Amino acid sequence: MTIFGQSATIFVATAWFHFDLPLWGCLAAIAASVALNLNATARLKRSDGATPDGALTAAHLGFDILQIATLLGLTGGLQNPFCLLLVAPVTVAAASLPGRQAVFMGLLVLLATVCLFFVSLPLPWQAGTEMVLPPLYKIGIGLALTTGVVFTSAYAWRVAADAEKLELALATTQDVLQREQRMAALGGLAAAAAHELGTPLATIQVVAKELLRASAKDGPAAEDAALILQQAERCREILKRLSQQPEEGGIAFAEVGLKALLEEVV
Repeated sequence: MTIFGQSATIFVATAWFHFDLPLWGCLAAIAASVALNLNATARLKRSDGATPDGALTAAHLGFDILQIATLLGLTGGLQNPFCLLLVAPVTVAAASLPGRQAVFMGLLVLLATVCLFFVSLPLPWQAGTEMVLPPLYKIGIGLALTTGVVFTSAYAWRVAADAEKLELALATTQDVLQREQRMAALGGLAAAAAHELGTPLATIQVVAKELLRASAKDGPAAEDAALILQQAERCREILKRLSQQPEEGGIAFAEVGLKALLEEVV
């Protein structure tokens, strides 16, 4: 889209308005951008659509800044109203790159702005006339461009940071919900196990009581029957606790509100 816009602008300026542009220099800068984009597209296909790393993205954005600065230098520098385009790469860098690389992109734009103030060809204008703006106006354009770069980049960085926090909070919430689902499933299994084991334990208790009544009070069989009866009762208590609802199961099952969870994460 950027290449198409640059090409269309040069075509309109030369064919429609008949401005005297350094045509070959502008076309060379656009051709370099075309070559870089074709190379990036081929590399993306070879990597099976994998997202490029931060260093490669920073290199592409740095090239975009230099390419735009070159076109501006050939067509009037800070007098060219399209100098506002220098804000775009820095905004993208602030939203998608680590802080150090984004700051480097901002410094590169500021350096390009200073260079364009001192070094640039005259602003193309109609034949026989020359458009020369006073230096004070160029200083104002440079300050406005710098202010736009700083504030736009800061806002984009803040939005990207908030989006990253929300993504982390969402991932944490999903993890907590998955754990809750597993605990609920485990509670259901425990309740089913308690229900299924209730009948065998009741049978064991009945048999143990019969053995206890049929055995001598001080004999070893009576002691064994009493022990079996005691352990069966203990098993029933354990299964009863397992079959309770999670909110009745103690602090391990304490519920946390979603708002409190998100505040803790963020």
